[in-house]
Amino acid sequence: MTIDYHSHILPSMDDGARDIDESIKLLSVLRSQGVNKVCLTPHYNVSGTVSEWDKNRKASFEILKNAAEGKDLPALQLGAEVLISKGISNIENFEKLIIEGTDYILLELPWRKYSPWMSEEIDSIIAKYKVTPILAHIDRYLTWYKLEDFFEKFDFADVVYQINVSSLKSLGFRMKVKKLMKKGYHIVFGSDTHSIDERPPHFDLFQKHIDKNTVENVL
Repeated sequence: MTIDYHSHILPSMDDGARDIDESIKLLSVLRSQGVNKVCLTPHYNVSGTVSEWDKNRKASFEILKNAAEGKDLPALQLGAEVLISKGISNIENFEKLIIEGTDYILLELPWRKYSPWMSEEIDSIIAKYKVTPILAHIDRYLTWYKLEDFFEKFDFADVVYQINVSSLKSLGFRMKVKKLMKKGYHIVFGSDTHSIDERPPHFDLFQKHIDKNTVENVL
């Protein structure tokens, strides 16, 4: 099974799909690229309460489910992309951010140099909610960290590392990914798609360059 672990397809939920038509188009493209399941992970960044955000997410999901009914589209699973910030582990109703029906959560690191509080917040989330972190789009952070430093700082028990399939355009990065997988790092892939025009899905790159049998799915 091919799973997209990271997407912004829920209509009018964040900076992703603008409306239901775009949502359906994105899902259709992913299906044509061999994706069987899509984890819907709109941003959560403490700009409001989790309860209000979740209410909006559920409403958006209902619209999408109704529009997708009867169409040949990937299966859908609700989640979130949670930005790590100071105190995030203590916010009310945090458990609603965990990927539906699992004990996994997609976490986004701040776009800045490392500070110890980042690891402390993730450790607190793991301990308090008994979840396993999936660290989003780690390919982006290599402008801040050397590869070895990144894995030293963010090596939590059973941690899963998510890579954006668009990064597989680079031969050099593909080689790094395959080396990481051979070393035993738990790697999964996501489109991080936001729109048809500006940030479309690229799971065709995954199908071309990655042996599906080497990916250990967790959803």
